[in-house]
Amino acid sequence: RRRLYGDQHSTVAVALSNLAVVLKDKGELDTAEEMLRESLRVRRQVFGDQSPSVANGLHKLGSVLQKKKKWVEGEAVVREALAIRRDTLGDEHPTVGKDLVLLASLLSDAGDAASAQRLYREALAIDAFINPCEEALSECLDYIYDETGALIPGRLREEPSGGRALHG
Repeated sequence: RRRLYGDQHSTVAVALSNLAVVLKDKGELDTAEEMLRESLRVRRQVFGDQSPSVANGLHKLGSVLQKKKKWVEGEAVVREALAIRRDTLGDEHPTVGKDLVLLASLLSDAGDAASAQRLYREALAIDAFINPCEEALSECLDYIYDETGALIPGRLREEPSGGRALHG
């Protein structure tokens, strides 16, 4: 892609980001982090600091930093992504919910259960987040249930048959 478009092109940033996700899944976290940082640099140059594309790159970088147990840096990166999405897309956008879930997960891993629970609940309050993001929704509900033992109305629960059903 670089030969075709040059180093400072959005297509290069996306290709770097996609490759980094594959490397993250393979456990090659240092290389994934490096590629995501390069992708983010290009995104900032091409789109500006406040674009949803930059927020996407920050979210992916935050996920890698979480895997590397770099919780403080990961939190800062995801908070920046969250701020960009709120400013550009509004508080009720589904990707705001995804950022809230990642931030909550980072804070939980870092030992801040109270803040994590507050963010999971905030994500659950976003109507548009609930339907398209069942996996993240389930993570929110499971965390709150595990921390409090409270069954939330409408909570998806695994059934013995292997299916899912609403409870509550």
